[in-house]
Amino acid sequence: MGEFLYFIPAQTAAGPALLAELGIAAVLGGTDVEQGLCQSGPAGGSGVLFRRSAAAGPPVSYAPDRQSWFPAGPQKVYWLGFEHADPPCPADLARGLSRRIPGSDVELADGNLWHCPIARLAAGGTNLPIRLGLDPQTGADSFRVADSAVKLWEMAGEVWARDVAAAQAQAAGDDGIDDPLSADRVIEIAVAALAANYRVGRWEVQALELLGQAELREVLDVLVDIPGLKELAGDGGGKKNATPSGT
Repeated sequence: MGEFLYFIPAQTAAGPALLAELGIAAVLGGTDVEQGLCQSGPAGGSGVLFRRSAAAGPPVSYAPDRQSWFPAGPQKVYWLGFEHADPPCPADLARGLSRRIPGSDVELADGNLWHCPIARLAAGGTNLPIRLGLDPQTGADSFRVADSAVKLWEMAGEVWARDVAAAQAQAAGDDGIDDPLSADRVIEIAVAALAANYRVGRWEVQALELLGQAELREVLDVLVDIPGLKELAGDGGGKKNATPSGT
């Protein structure tokens, strides 16, 4: 069973506050880790070495001859690694069926199928978790996207607006429209989509080299259900011009 390994230099324990500060707790889905002191880690000095505690296999250890390691995090203050012979795969990193957001399987650059969520369904609605509440003004039933999924819903809105604008420009004969989403924003949205169903963040996705241009496009297409839109258009996804035409 492949799992990511983490090393934080100059630390003696990977406590909840530290994991939350570094963004690792959100990736792991909690702060319960198997950890140990490492006298000479990938950074050259001592620190704490850890992995998700539910991982199977031998005790966590640093073995550079059989592991790949990368500086990670926005400030590169910790290291991320995995075993050469057993890199993490979708089955290892899945958050669990009870939390899985329905969508479509996409083959990413590692050759594995990853289940990418659909946030905006072509026929209307969403696959994101919904909460039933009360309208604060009228007391009527109120359905809204759960707080945990609001960020992904808003990201899907950005992708949808981009695709609508591109389709409208193409229909008007203008193929030179600038993409309103920067390359970094596209990566951020694709990683957020993967993170909805898997224990990954940007650094884990990049360490496994999961995304190229084609994979980025396909993950975002699934997020706003472009394949479903093409099915509704009656071409089974075959026509290039079966793209959004309105809001």
